[in-house]
Amino acid sequence: MEALTTSTARTARTRVALLVSAALATAAVALPAGALADTGGVGFDEPTATQTGGATPTAAVKKAAPRKKPSKTARKKAVKRRGKLTAGGASATAIKAAEASYALGDRIPLRGGQQGADVVALQKLLATVGHDVGDDGDFGPRTTKGLKAWETSAHRPVNGVLGASDLTALRAASASATAPAAGTTPPPGTAPAPLAATTTASTAPPASPATATITPDGLATAPASAPDAVKAMIAAANRIATLPYRYGGGHKSFDDTAYDCSGSVSYALHGASLLDTTLDSTMLESYGAAGTGTWVTIYANADHTFMVVAGIRFDTSGQKQAGTRWQPAAARSYAGFVVRHPAGL
Repeated sequence: MEALTTSTARTARTRVALLVSAALATAAVALPAGALADTGGVGFDEPTATQTGGATPTAAVKKAAPRKKPSKTARKKAVKRRGKLTAGGASATAIKAAEASYALGDRIPLRGGQQGADVVALQKLLATVGHDVGDDGDFGPRTTKGLKAWETSAHRPVNGVLGASDLTALRAASASATAPAAGTTPPPGTAPAPLAATTTASTAPPASPATATITPDGLATAPASAPDAVKAMIAAANRIATLPYRYGGGHKSFDDTAYDCSGSVSYALHGASLLDTTLDSTMLESYGAAGTGTWVTIYANADHTFMVVAGIRFDTSGQKQAGTRWQPAAARSYAGFVVRHPAGL
């Protein structure tokens, strides 16, 4: 009977030891060998600080603190130190080297937002045909505006994007503009002088071969001898001659209920198939060819623009008094305006 009792007690202690061992293993506590030894019936001793390497069981079961995530600033600094760009993974040095190596024509089409040596070459070409947009190598709004102005004057699709055919035409125009006069040779090592973009007005244009007339209802009658383009221009201008003035009018669309100065001139040119998109007065400073025309002359500066067609003036200035945009050519000052004309007119 005593042997049975002893055996039962030993079995109970063994079970308790196994349960406690499993609990401590679950809590990830590493105990020295012998810490779970049978104590001969007295019970189980709690591991000492010596057995746990100087930490109590409570401290030993505590989980390690989670690793702190680097701050956004720290991550950015790390990326910068590695010399990587977040977009594409190419080094900034490599990208700048590639941009510096592009020749004009390597990236076609060339459009807004791009940078590089090819953009510089484009900007210099535009300057030779009268559109100075700087030469910073950045295809920004100024370069886009200059390219659109050239496309308009060259009667090409106006989108501000340089395609292959645009480049061919622009190079031809630049070569023609910068060619030396017959019988002259530029000094060795000198670059061709850029084409003069403007002629500044001081007086009214010379008389046209024939003069249009202004009717009592404020419309114009084209001379019978005028070219078809001039007749079409006058017919278009008549459609808006007495419509009200509104700043920005005629720029979102050629069809509008009111027109400002540049919207009016753009509408008349469009009516003669000489313009595909509206231009503001600054852009009209580089439209077409420099100087007065035989039948049509455009006057433009940063503040205002108007035109003289077949000897009469189409102008929003003075419209309130005259009741129409059509007015006598001599009834205003021409000083301070850039003078341009549609090629051939």
